[in-house]
Amino acid sequence: MTETTTLRTPIDILRKIPVLIEHTLVESLVILPFDDNHGGAVLRFDLPRQNLNPIEAEQYATAVVGYLCHLEGYQRVVTAVFTEQEFDGPGMPPWRLVEEALHEALTRGGFTTIASLCRAGNGWGEYGCDDPDCSGFGPRSLSEVAEESVTRIGLTTPRDVLTLLLESNDIERRTLVAERMASVRRDETLFERALTAWDKRLTSPRWNKRGLSRACAALQLALFEEVSSVVRWTSSTLFGLGAGADGALEEMWLAMLEAADSGTPFDVMELKHSFPTVERERLERAAFQTRDLLTVTPPHLETQVLAALAILEWARGRGSFAVECALFALQRDEDFWLAHLVVWLCEHGVVPPWFGVVPVGENPYGLGAVA
Repeated sequence: MTETTTLRTPIDILRKIPVLIEHTLVESLVILPFDDNHGGAVLRFDLPRQNLNPIEAEQYATAVVGYLCHLEGYQRVVTAVFTEQEFDGPGMPPWRLVEEALHEALTRGGFTTIASLCRAGNGWGEYGCDDPDCSGFGPRSLSEVAEESVTRIGLTTPRDVLTLLLESNDIERRTLVAERMASVRRDETLFERALTAWDKRLTSPRWNKRGLSRACAALQLALFEEVSSVVRWTSSTLFGLGAGADGALEEMWLAMLEAADSGTPFDVMELKHSFPTVERERLERAAFQTRDLLTVTPPHLETQVLAALAILEWARGRGSFAVECALFALQRDEDFWLAHLVVWLCEHGVVPPWFGVVPVGENPYGLGAVA
């Protein structure tokens, strides 16, 4: 899937970033990396929970730039802060200390900053714009950067979205799926039957026209009754049903964790080519369908489905959503290792090897360049 969004001015950038992220931004730092004049990735980070001192700001900025360095082929960036904090005065946007540290860290990392913007609670402006005649001198009216309609997710945070999914009150649909689950025969063919139905759903040209069928949903949930099936299911979802998919996810995590434990970076390209291809379109469809599956999941299986969704969201580069899914899972089972793993991966900025790597034969400047 390839989409093109044109960004010509700071106003364009601040208006369209929420559309690219697909939900309204709250206390967020967003980085748009560019290769020449083309971009393919959108990176979002939580702002710190409180203002930082200079050393803490430098540590935060270094961690952000370290994450950015996992992407290949980008030399220039646009940064944007979205916050409810307000300007301290004309030309004095909030989070200035963090922005200054980030600018220095980007320079040390070999990146050129095209623009550094702030959408605050009482206006918008550009960092370092202290001349009233500057076009980005703020606070300028928020009406100028009123965001475009966000069609996929209408709530403000991942936590809100997950709460809505978990509190879905379609009792009739839940009951039908539960009845079908009770009739599913558990034998050695269950995994194959469930994954075949799931793959058929993900590859259907009408994959988003209606909710999961009760037969398909029941098969997936019956599979999740065995906790050990979660990783196998997720691996097959990510890599497809071809040879090499089963166990590939665990092998990838092992290589990444060993590299992190030894303190030596692993070879992203080498790791990427040792696994089956991951397609962004398939990832999007899988995450969409798993959210739908969550709306009919019985309470005793919510931990497993939330963990599976957390892995898929991490695989898409959506760390905040992945962490929220994992934290919801840990509320139900505080010892669930998969949820702990996802939280650790996101907190340490560990990204999948396919993130930001252009698939062979795809447009290098489209959104297909990033999972």
